[in-house]
Amino acid sequence: MKISDVMTPEVATVEPADSVARAVGVMIDRRVSGVPVVDGQRHLRGILTESDLLRRTELDTGYRRPRWLEFLIGTGQLAREYVHTHARRVEEIMTSDVITATPDTDLGEAVRLMERKRIRRLPVVEDGVLVGIVSRADLVRALARLLDDSTIVVRPDAAIADDIRRAMADAPWSGHSGVTVAVSGGVATLDGVIVDERQREALRVLAENVPGVVRVVDKIVWIEPETGVTIGPPG
Repeated sequence: MKISDVMTPEVATVEPADSVARAVGVMIDRRVSGVPVVDGQRHLRGILTESDLLRRTELDTGYRRPRWLEFLIGTGQLAREYVHTHARRVEEIMTSDVITATPDTDLGEAVRLMERKRIRRLPVVEDGVLVGIVSRADLVRALARLLDDSTIVVRPDAAIADDIRRAMADAPWSGHSGVTVAVSGGVATLDGVIVDERQREALRVLAENVPGVVRVVDKIVWIEPETGVTIGPPG
């Protein structure tokens, strides 16, 4: 899946010379926590997020430090912080070094990037022009569409069983355990032995994700390797 499959193409934006007050109004009206900053040709110049607005003199949340610590920090850093807490224009407080994606960026890579950089949204650009944005909310909406189980898939039991076995063989955590699969009327029965109790839930989830499975019956037995204690399925 690509970024273009889940991104929001109609993006609320502001311009560098806009007032901070206008930017805050746009964020409130559009119910977003961040807005890309673009020029007249929609070239991306930065991004303004709620994090950029936390330290403000209007909120009485500016930086406060003992005098001796301010001396150690230096005038340059103090001057920069003053601008951030008192600035009136977007360009003075926006983040200029923006992490972006393209419409063809793989969605998995985008998620890894958001996790690694600890960001909530990725502006989507093409030839330097903003064409959309993808946020965590967009990912949740895409997930909701994919999880829609209103359509029941009817498949031959043998095909379902083969797919479960194939998925088990490909799963690195399965440990090639002696778990067998039988399917009847879409009901998948898992039977056999595992050596780690956490495999039980993983195997159940694996089977539930195979198209055509309507229910999973757990008959798996866990044998604790060190003590030899045997624990059957729950219930």
